[in-house]
Amino acid sequence: MNPGDLIIVFDDPGKLRQVLTHNETFGYLPLSVKLSRVDMMPAEVHDPKARAAMLAALAADPKTAVTAPAAEELGLSWTQIVIAIAFALAVFGGGLFVAFGSGK
Repeated sequence: MNPGDLIIVFDDPGKLRQVLTHNETFGYLPLSVKLSRVDMMPAEVHDPKARAAMLAALAADPKTAVTAPAAEELGLSWTQIVIAIAFALAVFGGGLFVAFGSGK
């Protein structure tokens, strides 16, 4: 996604917002991303001319500027990485034990 892209936002509790782009790509955005409300009908969102007109109108209005999140907000902490690696090794080791550990 690029700053200024139109998205549909699902308001679910949590650290991230569930979003859907106009071309039906699903993803998540951190709550720190500033969003501007735009009232458009679904047919307008999928119409390239109407979408271009709305983006041009948003670009002309400085108070609707979209800001991207800081890079550190999207990454994993070292603790999360260590836990993920330990879990992967445990699953791999367990799979090897099941596959070769019976010894019969």
